[in-house]
Amino acid sequence: MGKYGHTALLATKLIQDGEVSSPNEVWANVASKVFQNKSSRDKSCPKGAYLNLCESRVIVGIPAGTYCRSKKNIKYAIKAIGVLKKSPAMS
Repeated sequence: MGKYGHTALLATKLIQDGEVSSPNEVWANVASKVFQNKSSRDKSCPKGAYLNLCESRVIVGIPAGTYCRSKKNIKYAIKAIGVLKKSPAMS
C-alpha cells in the first residue's frame, strides 16, 4: 500500500475511534505526519478522493456531511474500489 492509502487508513481509524470528527481536519493532520514534502501533503486528488468516499458513505464510521466541493475524483475512487473487489491481490 502506498502512502496515500496509509494516510486514508490512519485518518479513518482516528475518526472511527472518536479522536477526530472532521475528515478534512484529520486528513491534513495525518498527511503532515506521513509526508515530509509539502507538495505531497497538499496534493488535491488523493485528498479529494478520500473526502468524496467519506461523503458517499463508502467508508464505514464516517458521519454524514459535505467534505469536498470537487466531485471529479469520486468516479475514479469508486472505479478503483470495484477493481480491488474483483482482484483482491492488487490491494
